[in-house]
Amino acid sequence: MPAITPAVLGALFTGYKASFQRGLERARPQWNMIATEVPSSTRSNTYAWLSKFPKFEKWVGDRSLKKMAAKGYEIENEDYESTVAVPRNDIEDDQHGVYGMIFENMGEEALTFPDELVFQLLADGFTTECHDGQYFFDTDHPIFPNSDGTGTAATYSNMIAGGETPWFILDTSKVIKPLILQNRKKAEFVTKTDASGSDHVFMSKEYLYGVDCRLNVGFSFPQLAVAARTALNADNFEAAVTRLRSMETDGGKKLGNKPTLLVVGPSNEAAAQKLVKAMNDASGASNIHYGKCDLLVSPYLA
Repeated sequence: MPAITPAVLGALFTGYKASFQRGLERARPQWNMIATEVPSSTRSNTYAWLSKFPKFEKWVGDRSLKKMAAKGYEIENEDYESTVAVPRNDIEDDQHGVYGMIFENMGEEALTFPDELVFQLLADGFTTECHDGQYFFDTDHPIFPNSDGTGTAATYSNMIAGGETPWFILDTSKVIKPLILQNRKKAEFVTKTDASGSDHVFMSKEYLYGVDCRLNVGFSFPQLAVAARTALNADNFEAAVTRLRSMETDGGKKLGNKPTLLVVGPSNEAAAQKLVKAMNDASGASNIHYGKCDLLVSPYLA
């Protein structure tokens, strides 16, 4: 039975941290396909700039100033953690090596955990407000006739109503993607152990290793996304693409949106594959939608 010394615990931590790092390196997250990562250095970030989508216009006289909204869209960071307890007996009995796989999995989870937050927020876009006070997917987002955000607002819609499982057409080609992942503190592997024994080791005979991070998610511009609750077929796909392409900013400026990504859950995967990944349709004719956009299937969507 090896003595549990500082050197033994130090070697364990180094090995477990290396396993955690291997998990980070093998992880393949999906959140970065639809969300822009924004660094955070405070408790929360305020996104007043979301009230203005930057577009060029002819310079006549003084510059046209795009003033930020007085009340910004705020995203407050949240704390998350994952902890593993390694029994003292396993260290004494030289069985601690089996935990390497657990910590490698923890590393993978550290990078893919934001998938849960990002795709859940996308799914909740029908009932969650964005910067303009409307639900992110809504039929009456305000849009103003003047580029400085003045005048009597009209409305635009970025959703197609229906009773089917929702699917989404996004423009992810711009620097700002439809969603935001706000990162205050990236996942860090830590431990609280010592050879003499902490209170927890004394009471529970366990050495603790864990990961913690601070982050949150939010919405950017609703004009970059269209959600449909209709059956996923060619006609409805065309309608969603047309709506995404037609999006404008204040002053009637076309955004030049591109339908780059079709996002679905597992229940719509087969229909999506036939729509944008098959070269021919069911009758054998050429599929005009083949390759029109990339496909992302998220297990966190219905």
